[in-house]
Amino acid sequence: MSHSRISIVDTMDAIFAASNTPALVIHAAGRVLGSGWTSPDLGRHVYMVPPSDGIQGLDFLAAAPDSGIHVPVVTPIHVDLLLAPIDIENYWGPGAPLLGVRVHAVENAKTAMFAAGKGMPGVRAVENSSAALSFANDIQPLFRQRDVSAMRIVAGFDLHYYADVQAHAEAIYSRLLDGSMPCDGAWPQADIARFRAWIDSGMTA
Repeated sequence: MSHSRISIVDTMDAIFAASNTPALVIHAAGRVLGSGWTSPDLGRHVYMVPPSDGIQGLDFLAAAPDSGIHVPVVTPIHVDLLLAPIDIENYWGPGAPLLGVRVHAVENAKTAMFAAGKGMPGVRAVENSSAALSFANDIQPLFRQRDVSAMRIVAGFDLHYYADVQAHAEAIYSRLLDGSMPCDGAWPQADIARFRAWIDSGMTA
């Protein structure tokens, strides 16, 4: 399955969450010309030497439809990317910080800067976001009833029960990260980052 740049990127948002496992979550939304595009992704540019502007480039990619029937209409598409752990201050090497991220489509690009300037939106730094996370308010609602029922049958524990999730948190995170849980489709990267931040902050009930 080959991937190509999508037509237009409309919005992008980057959130930096500082915790024991610092994470950068990038969300982008755009449009493709036609139905049937699948598997959206953000492909990182690879640099032989760090870019002079300190910005990490990303290609907004998706798999074009095959030769079957598809409708020639403008179709929205979105994607999330989790970069964790990430060392913002030494991203390009010792003392060379990451200054921003830029998402490229065929017709345009969108940029977010850690120090916003030139009219560009800034990366949202959530320095202590993990401190306010709790199982009851932030984690339990992420697990659907179908997930709870399936895990009771397969693994014998309850995803809506704090003690069970606390005891199996690292195993659950590993499954979320590799996309094998839930079985009907991976979580958004922002939710995976939230689960990781909850673990790192001490797993408050």
